[in-house]
Amino acid sequence: DWPLCHGTVTPPLRGDTVLEWGHRLLAASAGVLILATIFFAFRLSRQQPALRRLMKSIVGLLVFQILLGGLTVILGLSVAASTIHLLTASFVFAGLISIAVCVSDGAPKPTVAIQRLRFLAVAILVQFLLGGILRHSHSGLACPNFPLCLESMLPEPAVPSVLLAWSHRWIGVAVAVFALLMGSVSRWIVVIAWAQVVLGVLTVLGRIDVVLRASHAALGYFLFGLCIFELARRGGVVRSRVPS
Repeated sequence: DWPLCHGTVTPPLRGDTVLEWGHRLLAASAGVLILATIFFAFRLSRQQPALRRLMKSIVGLLVFQILLGGLTVILGLSVAASTIHLLTASFVFAGLISIAVCVSDGAPKPTVAIQRLRFLAVAILVQFLLGGILRHSHSGLACPNFPLCLESMLPEPAVPSVLLAWSHRWIGVAVAVFALLMGSVSRWIVVIAWAQVVLGVLTVLGRIDVVLRASHAALGYFLFGLCIFELARRGGVVRSRVPS
């Protein structure tokens, strides 16, 4: 149930309940911190209308995220609601990184590789979408081996779960290959992108082990955040910056 847990604010302390209730409490705390961050950043951006619009958008996304979190529970963790919940969190995350960069001191970086960084960020979001659907539909082992998918390099049989797993796998490899173009921007993008591929393979071979799966997701978020950070430094999210 939502907003309560088992009808109370002090649910029984067993493993799954502690994780779920702890997630809600941490999310509530993060929401307060996000609003406080935006409040103070808003005061520093009086002459930055684009940045202020971004902040207002984040507040709207945060409200939507809270309501969607409750709806996700009420709908029994439906695939659509859970995946949209994940993507919304990613947009809030990207917005916060952009605000942090835009209100910080320092000269803006050269505006090289903006289009490549944008493409990479969008590709990672597509991976979040595919990975979220796989995770919440329990289809992570539709292709249980690597590099083959069942008995073929192609998605056979061409059913939705196999197509999703195959696409998520090879788009991930394509992202890592494309990341090689980012070497002059950030070597860490290249390293983390390839580490993510290796971790993805280990996750499949490990039969979707919880620790490996969580690590794979966390590294993906870190890679996405790094792309947004480098993009924001180059004016690729909000062009205007607060003067130092």
